[in-house]
Amino acid sequence: MMAENVRSQIEYKGGKVQLEHALQSKWYGTQWSCVNADYSKLEWAEGNTIAKPSKAEIDAEIVKLQAEWDAQDYARDRAKAYPSIEDVTVALAEKAEGNSDMWDEITSQRQAVKDANPKPE
Repeated sequence: MMAENVRSQIEYKGGKVQLEHALQSKWYGTQWSCVNADYSKLEWAEGNTIAKPSKAEIDAEIVKLQAEWDAQDYARDRAKAYPSIEDVTVALAEKAEGNSDMWDEITSQRQAVKDANPKPE
């Protein structure tokens, strides 16, 4: 469960999963050091209770994480394009006061964003 929380908080630079992301995800809580994301330079701490993963195990985790990251491209694109929270709040307040013009506009903008960035099936 802890690894799942860490995974959801990782921001991949340039959208590319690296060795350290895989280690933080699947081997959460272990101690290690690495230079330039190079497996041959991965130093596994002696105090770890888990054996050092093989390059193949890390590569498999990288592939899995990259697929999860890529599958959420639409959501990141939507988040950038949606109306701001402030605009939504004002629109809701105005709607509560009897004027739904801004709310209707916000709803239309949100639908346009969803249409332009569909959720993969």
